Amino acid sequence: MAAAESFAALARECELELLHLKQMLALLEAERRELLAGGTERLDAITAERLVQANALERYAARRAALLNAQGFSADAIGLAACAAAAGERGLGLAASWQRVAEAAGEVRELNEQNQTLMRLWLAAVADGVA
Repeated sequence: MAAAESFAALARECELELLHLKQMLALLEAERRELLAGGTERLDAITAERLVQANALERYAARRAALLNAQGFSADAIGLAACAAAAGERGLGLAASWQRVAEAAGEVRELNEQNQTLMRLWLAAVADGVA
C-alpha cells in the first residue's frame, strides 16, 4: 500500500473508531442514567451492546496497529504521531482524527470508571438489603 493510501486508510480507521467511541459513550450515559435511577431492567441490554462496541473498538485498534506497523511505525500514540508528522500536510488530518479519538477514549474511560463506582455502590446497597 502506498504511503498516501496508508495515511488515508489510517484517517478512515480513526474516524470509524471515533464513531464507535461515541456509540460507547452513549451506552455508558444510558447505563449511568439507569444506575442513578436505581433501575436494572435495561442493564443487560446495555451491557450486551457495550460488548459489541468493545469488540468493534478492538478490531479498529488492531487494524490501526497493522497499518502503522506496515509503514514502519509503532502501534501506539507515539507511532501515530510520527506517522502523521512523516506525512507532512497530509498528516494534519490524521493527527486531528487521532486527537478526537484520544479525547473520546479518555471520556469513555472516565465515564466507565464512574459507572463502575456507581455499580459497586448499588451492589453494596443490594447486599445490605437497602435497594
